[in-house]
Amino acid sequence: MQNPIIPVNPVFYKENERHELDYKAIALFVATGFFLDRDTFWKDLKVVPPATTYSLNENDEISVEEPYFNWYYKPRDISFDDAVEEFSNLLESITAEQTNGKNVILPLSGGLDSRSQALALKAIGHPNVASYSYKFAHSFDETGFGKKIAKECGFPFKELEIPRGYLWNRIDELAQINNCYSDFTHPRQMAVIDEISELGNLFYLGHWGMFYLMT
Repeated sequence: MQNPIIPVNPVFYKENERHELDYKAIALFVATGFFLDRDTFWKDLKVVPPATTYSLNENDEISVEEPYFNWYYKPRDISFDDAVEEFSNLLESITAEQTNGKNVILPLSGGLDSRSQALALKAIGHPNVASYSYKFAHSFDETGFGKKIAKECGFPFKELEIPRGYLWNRIDELAQINNCYSDFTHPRQMAVIDEISELGNLFYLGHWGMFYLMT
């Protein structure tokens, strides 16, 4: 079996350890909002790494494990303009391939990632892009930047507001989605998940300089 480079759901396996809470892993989870590497709540339960080909035996232990993806880095002596042009061509070609025939949902924060994604979709002339942004009630208007980008690119834009105390009505639903394996204190998307789901059938997401798509 192969675990994707960016897994949507964790794949668990067993290790020959006692079934007891892993307090070190839990302490890091509390500090960062995420489990690191293969950690879970339990010492004997681990997560299969991303980009890994693996097999599990009858005891759900890993019997075969081999990474199938490695970062490629081979610097070349090229100009800044050449690097930008190559990046643009690569981003646009991948965007065209991965979004073909889909109704794209584009979150627009106004940051570098979402600006780059918006321009890639505009450059390829994608016919079905719905964009949105959200802001917290009685707070800074974060939607202003996304609105300007959407207008420049000619994308429909939806402005959403995150109300105070939104999480308490949806915390059980969120626990079912992430199995309590990521931070509960910042899931503002839960406040607008119903509105967002109506915009299309493919998310085009950008976080920390990485772009990925999710149906």
